[in-house]
Amino acid sequence: MIFGLVGSIFCSMKIHRLNILAIASVFLACAGSAPVVKEQPKQKIHMRTIEMPSHSWDAFSLVDLDISAFPDSVTFFLPIGKERREIGTASLLDDVFGWQDRCDFNYREYGVPYGSNIIIVEDISASMGDYLGFTEKLIWGFVSTLLESGCDVSLVRFGESSDVTIGWVQPDSFLNLPPDKLPYPNDRGTDLSGALEKALDLAALRSNSTCSIVLFSDGDFMSNRLPNTLIERAKRNGISINVLLHGKNPKGALADISRETGGIYFTQPEDGFSAQLVSAIIAQSFFIAFFPKHTDKDGALHRISVVFDDGRRFTGEFRAPGDIPVRELDPAEAAFSMPEGLLQTVIIPFDSAGNNRLLENAEEILKEYLREIEKLPDTLAFSLKIAGYACNLGSTGINIRLSKQRAEVVRDYVTPLLRDNFELQLAWHGELFPLNENRDELERRANRRVEITVEQVASGAR
Repeated sequence: MIFGLVGSIFCSMKIHRLNILAIASVFLACAGSAPVVKEQPKQKIHMRTIEMPSHSWDAFSLVDLDISAFPDSVTFFLPIGKERREIGTASLLDDVFGWQDRCDFNYREYGVPYGSNIIIVEDISASMGDYLGFTEKLIWGFVSTLLESGCDVSLVRFGESSDVTIGWVQPDSFLNLPPDKLPYPNDRGTDLSGALEKALDLAALRSNSTCSIVLFSDGDFMSNRLPNTLIERAKRNGISINVLLHGKNPKGALADISRETGGIYFTQPEDGFSAQLVSAIIAQSFFIAFFPKHTDKDGALHRISVVFDDGRRFTGEFRAPGDIPVRELDPAEAAFSMPEGLLQTVIIPFDSAGNNRLLENAEEILKEYLREIEKLPDTLAFSLKIAGYACNLGSTGINIRLSKQRAEVVRDYVTPLLRDNFELQLAWHGELFPLNENRDELERRANRRVEITVEQVASGAR
């Protein structure tokens, strides 16, 4: 697994680039091409294999639902995306044992207006270790979601020093630049202050339009407060600093500066980051605390829904502490079960490198899959998730665009054949989340694919 190393190591592994030459064969196989560094004395490094969770974010679901304060309150995070919504008039419903309560809630809103110029600040310090390769593919994937926004994008990298790695460019031009071929500062330090200073200098070049900073880091240096001058400069110019953290540290410099500038501070959820989740978080998101009316610690299943005025519903669920009751489903819910042929993820092959067109055998697979979907009852709501992937040949930006094109061609094929009780979700991951290690052409062919899954949407979620 190419990225099997990255899932749980955020702050636990400290691998310095002075060791990279000694482990080049392992690193190149697992985390993408390493930056050019000066030769250092070789040391023997023992690397452990770490599993990374495959990402399974649902665009209409609650994220990081936390019941640690139950029965007093329950909190969760709600990414919305570029289709901005007014939550002040929304309803929060808590369904327990078939009884639906309308609950009070508080919220904090975050978001960068769609079309704002984005300055990406990337932590490449040694503590990022093997996660660096994944992070760069995540950044390039995030930029791919901005292609139609009309914004400009730039990149600042920091380690011991900080550099403007990419000046202001259109997202399409950004994707044409291979991340591992661009300059890297020395990784033996964390010049966060210098990086943010350079990011604010870039924002000053676009002073006639809205700018925001998006920082990717592991927060390993978070004990030191940043200079007040940086915070005041960002606030004075209306620039939010949004932090996406590969760790779970709730305190420190990054939390302070994001809070004080009105940005989001978000730690990686259990299922991991994806480009689409990052994009939705940055565009508009809410941190919500609600107050359950059913507060018994009886093991009851709570189904939570946030319903907006236009009918759009975001859902999640948790089970209260206590013994699980014998009766969990009402008869209407128990009456339907997904057909066996739709329980598994279906893979649509795109055998050739660079191919973004449906092959004859791929069409046959889709036709058979749609015949199964036609058997689903039109009285229930379903979600069809389409995700595109690529092998590791070619640059990161090319692979991201290619996986997006593959997902779109499948979407365009199935959309006219679906009933209106289906909602489509589209995602693309480039070369992330491969099925194998891309060691030869046979394995790379398997990774050129689109995956389709169908799920029943919670009752009333349409």
